[in-house]
Amino acid sequence: GLPGCHRPQDFPKLAAASVEQAAAELKDSEKLGTPKGIVHALDNASNVLCCIADVAELYRQVHPDRQMHIKAEEAVGLVQNFMADVNVDDRIYRYLRDADHPDKTGDLTSEERKVLVMMREAMEHEGVHMPHEEKEKCLELINRELHLVFEAHPHQGHIGPREGWHPVKALEEVPKAMLASLPRQYDVARGEEMVQIVPDTLAARTVLRSVTDPAIRKDVFNRSREENPAVAQKLVELLEVRRELADHRGYQSWAHYSRRDSVLVHHFPEKEDAVQDLLRDTWDALAPGIKGELEGLAKIKNQSGLDGALEPWDVEFLIQQQRRLLLPNVTEDAIPYFTFGNILRAVQELLMKVFNVALVHAEPHENEVWHGAVYKFVMRPPEATEDSSADLGVLYLDPFRSASKMVSAAQFTVR
Repeated sequence: GLPGCHRPQDFPKLAAASVEQAAAELKDSEKLGTPKGIVHALDNASNVLCCIADVAELYRQVHPDRQMHIKAEEAVGLVQNFMADVNVDDRIYRYLRDADHPDKTGDLTSEERKVLVMMREAMEHEGVHMPHEEKEKCLELINRELHLVFEAHPHQGHIGPREGWHPVKALEEVPKAMLASLPRQYDVARGEEMVQIVPDTLAARTVLRSVTDPAIRKDVFNRSREENPAVAQKLVELLEVRRELADHRGYQSWAHYSRRDSVLVHHFPEKEDAVQDLLRDTWDALAPGIKGELEGLAKIKNQSGLDGALEPWDVEFLIQQQRRLLLPNVTEDAIPYFTFGNILRAVQELLMKVFNVALVHAEPHENEVWHGAVYKFVMRPPEATEDSSADLGVLYLDPFRSASKMVSAAQFTVR
């Protein structure tokens, strides 16, 4: 866990302390006056800030406590606002620019030289050259963008209290344990138990893959495509804020700004539309295969005696049915081999063979992990004992789905 973070309100306090420490690191004019000094001062400040921001970003994405999401976002905002200020700080930029000279960089390692150039170029991309008034406006937009990104990402689909209800008896293909976890009510008029299927959840995906009744699949599919007016408004605001930010920084659009460091732009600087060309070429290569697969699914639907043309809510269902038809016993036969424990053991064996690193399960300390289902593993050389001085790192594994997670699969690096 993060030392000192026991309650949601601790996050902003820790973030404020890290900002204060980083600011002190960047006030030492004597240190900033040498190439090696400014590189290490900025690196130290970044490390202090990221020790808080990395954990805050993780928590606001996966922590089950909504208050922790909110306070973690506040912490990320404090750190990001400080870093935004540093990125357009004339004083620091002058130190970097003066240090980036062949006569002064002789004692730098090749890595330090690269970092020095990257830091200077990053400040130029962020708009350090702008007049004071424009910088203030830019910082205001950066802060607004951070909040909009978080606000425009709902934890699950939008649905009203009277919507999305379906008879339990029509969902017999859905696992009973999953049905038991869903909102439930008794419909007096229909005389039967009903459950609510919320869009963009595991239950909704299970319905689309498994439930025979096309009317239910259609309802669930269409609700997943319905616009959430509040989120849509936030996305419109986000687009406008990003357009303004790109304009202030001297870029043609947000797309041009966001891909400034992309591999394609660096390798093909003369091709302004390299990214779009790659995406277009990829689509052109995939389109015939996709068309053929959809035509195949349409034939399967007709051969199965199902009425009508292929509909969007049929696709997942028919794919799942075809898998069961062509591979009737594979799933059942494979289950014993793909238990969670077996998969973990395979990962441990792979790490040992490829990297000569042991992945050892360890019990987390009190308040170290954000959820009881999180596993802790220590990475260390195979010959090492439990002495923590030999440990190479710690891996926290949060493998199970949760309604509180904003992302279904992700990797976070925490310092």
